[in-house]
Amino acid sequence: MLIYSRSSSTSASNKASACSMINSAGVATNTDVKSAQPLQPEKIMTDLTISLPESLAAFIDEQVATGDFANNSQFLGQLVRMEQERQKLRNMLLAGGQSPLTSPADAAYFANLRARVEQKSTAME
Repeated sequence: MLIYSRSSSTSASNKASACSMINSAGVATNTDVKSAQPLQPEKIMTDLTISLPESLAAFIDEQVATGDFANNSQFLGQLVRMEQERQKLRNMLLAGGQSPLTSPADAAYFANLRARVEQKSTAME
């Protein structure tokens, strides 16, 4: 079993140029050193440690080695975003399945749909 760990930092593009600074209210903020501007919340990273079987760790390493991802964290972040989208789509499909039925999608429905599209297409020309 391997353990992947990433420490608190900013995104790869700002990693080298960020620091914590105390603002005028005495609150520590993550700030870009070059511009002295506060970093956007989505660019602030959180610590995360996960344990994986060797086979999954090797798969992650292979994906990073393809050059599509800069590091393991970027690959895992993409997986989480894809799962968020999958869950969102699933919830929309379930909501659609529970909605009341409307007219059937038969040949007449599609003929009407084609006619409407052709009308809009002609109007745009």
